Amino acid sequence: MAWIKKEILLPKDYDDDDAQTVAEELLSFIVDRSKKGQGSDGEVFPDYSASYRASNAFKIARKGKVNLTLSGEMLDSLQILSAKKGKIVIGFEKGDERNNAVAEGNILGSYGGEANKAKARNFMELSGNELSKVIRSLDILPRDVQNEIARQAKAGAIEIVDKFVFDLDTED
Repeated sequence: MAWIKKEILLPKDYDDDDAQTVAEELLSFIVDRSKKGQGSDGEVFPDYSASYRASNAFKIARKGKVNLTLSGEMLDSLQILSAKKGKIVIGFEKGDERNNAVAEGNILGSYGGEANKAKARNFMELSGNELSKVIRSLDILPRDVQNEIARQAKAGAIEIVDKFVFDLDTED
């Protein structure tokens, strides 16, 4: 099973409370952007397949554009796993097999099969531009410090790590 999480290494200027604020804003940003049917930097999610559009699940939900809210469960389960000085982690609980699997299928475009970039909806992706935008929207550090951190984020100097951890179940 994959464990889907995203780590963002923050500058030491942010204390634990600041890290929590940044994490809350990033989580909200990712969820809101996904509900608009967009991935990183406004990339539109690929459309549903014809076979999925013909399925009963789709007909019952009566969804139009792809926005990852067919049941709402996956995006509702996305959470802050850790927020402390130097690092925040956003993702799904390690034991939440269903939502980790659904997220993995969307991110890789695999949906139970082989990965397919053309079908991928990497809603967890976050660009330096987007991180910069979120940091600039906050008012938790002096403006000059915050602007410098935002410039670093935009330039890619703040590390954003996609974590897909695969655990082997060795218990019987």
